[in-house]
Amino acid sequence: GLFVLDQGLSVSGNATLSGSGVTIYNFGGMTLSGNVSVNLSAPTTGLMAGMVYYQPASNASGVTINGRAGTDNFLGAVYMPSAALTFNGNVPNMTFLVASSITMNGGGMGAGPSLNYMGLPHAVLAE
Repeated sequence: GLFVLDQGLSVSGNATLSGSGVTIYNFGGMTLSGNVSVNLSAPTTGLMAGMVYYQPASNASGVTINGRAGTDNFLGAVYMPSAALTFNGNVPNMTFLVASSITMNGGGMGAGPSLNYMGLPHAVLAE
């Protein structure tokens, strides 16, 4: 489903964000700290097909994921053109990423078809 975050999201401690057919539409920042595991996949049909995380260009609030050794999965497009993305200790797998900057401390990044991710369906992005 579509999850709209009006004030952003802050999660700390042991937590899991998981789901399939999910799009997060964020109007604020996002910070995940401690031992937060992420395993999200985008919808394959409908208006948000292929989009797992969307942050409008008018929102420059950063996204930071801290403190967990492991892999986080974002199957689908992550779009945050005006915001900085920071990973500290995580190895993200992403199908497609647009961000103003990317900082990775403690790991690399997996992307695209080599991870056997679904291909993005035909997408049209207009702002």
